[in-house]
Formats: sequence, C-alpha cells, structure tokens
Amino acid sequence: MSQELKQLLTEAGEPWQAGDPVFSDEQLEAMCGFRPQEGQLSLQEREATAQLLFENKEHFLNAQLASSVDLTSYMNKIRYQGDCGSCVAFGTVAAAEGTLKYQAKNPNLNVALSEAHLFYCHAYSEGRTCNEPLIPHSMGWWPDRALIALQQKGVVSAKCFPYDPANVPLPCKLCSDWASSLTYSTNYKKLTSVIAMKESLASNGPLIACLTVYEDFGSYKSGVYQHISGKDKGGHCVCIVGYDDAQQCWIGRNSWDTGWGMQGYFKIKYGQCGIDSEMWAIYMN
Repeated sequence: MSQELKQLLTEAGEPWQAGDPVFSDEQLEAMCGFRPQEGQLSLQEREATAQLLFENKEHFLNAQLASSVDLTSYMNKIRYQGDCGSCVAFGTVAAAEGTLKYQAKNPNLNVALSEAHLFYCHAYSEGRTCNEPLIPHSMGWWPDRALIALQQKGVVSAKCFPYDPANVPLPCKLCSDWASSLTYSTNYKKLTSVIAMKESLASNGPLIACLTVYEDFGSYKSGVYQHISGKDKGGHCVCIVGYDDAQQCWIGRNSWDTGWGMQGYFKIKYGQCGIDSEMWAIYMN
C-alpha cells in the first residue's frame, strides 16, 4: 500500500482497509474486460448516473424491503479469471450458479458451469478475445451478449470444459458428451432501478454488475470500498450477492481468486464507480 493511499484513507475516516496490491497495473488492465459499446453509457456516464441515484435516497431505501440480503452461502468457491478480459463470463456464470442454488433453496446443490465455454466459445464466435494485440478493440465482452448466449446456446459444465486463464488459440475443446451437460437460462432482465435490484436479489438470486476499476481497488482488503485515489484501469464485471442498508453497500463477488479482498468478496458503497447504474438478473427456471 502506498503512503499516499494510506494517508488518504486516514483522512477519509478509513472506510475500508488496504493492503499491498495483489496485481500489477498491467494485470488489472488485462482483467478489466468490460468496454461499453457504441450507443451505451460510457464508464464515466455510468458513474455519474449511479451517483445521481445515490443522492436521491428514495431510490435506495424502501421500508417494505429487507434491510439486508446476503446470498454468499449459495455461491460456489471463488474462481480466478487470470490475466484475461473474461470477467463478463465469470460474473454471468456466478450469477447463474447462485440463482440455481437459491431457487432450489439448496446451498449444496451440485452445479458448476463453464466460464470457458461461455467465453472461449460463445464470446470468441463474436470476435471477442482475452486481450489480443493483433485484433484491435477485441478485448472482453458485454453482459447482454453473454446472457443471450446462455439463453440461446447454453453452457456446459465446468468439468466438461475447465477454464484455463490463457488466450486459447483453438477454443471450444468440449468433452465428448458436451450436449448432455448443457444448462440454459430461460430469460434475463436489465434492471435500472435500485429498488428492483434489491427485490430481485431477495426473490430471484444474484445479479451481474459492472464497475469502473481504479488503481486503489487492487489494494482493497476489507470494509466498504469507495474510490479514494488512482487512475481508471477499465471496466470490470462482477456478481452482486447482496446488500446492506446499514452500511449503505452492495456485497460483491469478484473473480480475482481468494487472495484479493475478503477471500475474493468485497463491499462497495452505494453509488460508487457506476456499480448500480444498471444490473442484470438471470432467470433459470
């Protein structure tokens, strides 16, 4: 942790705790695989939208809703995306797995889906890559496209196509009986109301969300994150597994392994980094 960040956190009242960065700046950039498409809100516009919503408290607090929801117990073990812009696939798969478990009310339900299939097959078929310098503007993917692929094409089990954090030159190395292990979603919905996001977490399951990653996010260890210092490293997608009105934060699940954050999880203040400008719900049955 830099002395500058330490001082700024102290001046801010230490809303969150930092440690030494787990990743280099280059790795952070490589893992940020969300780039808004033309016609969509830019990262900066997403941040402004989220901040405006947060300033209007009626968009965040509703007496009819539970004051907190935490679906962490329904999530599989944290997995690592590696130095690849595949975060959209990881956020989508985590939300799909968690939704299946939550709908079954069974945290021990045996379901593990393949991020590799979603990214190295479906995303690659649309010209998306980890970070291919020879193919300009090909890095990463978008939640809408990932959700359409999950609904229309399905995703095999993780056992059928394990994820390898590398830019696979010949993707789609599926198991021989891959067709029998396909899982499909039935639908998805983009949510732009914070109340709707909270209602969906309580009634349906985890959500997909994207945020702007700043340098200080790489040093996050615990507490409720808010941007303190550092440059913008890019857009990143995660899975939202809950919220807490008392702490005014979302509970997120990252795909940066368990050595980062709170064993791979984090809390982020409402309205920060564009996290709640929009989220996506997956319907699995």
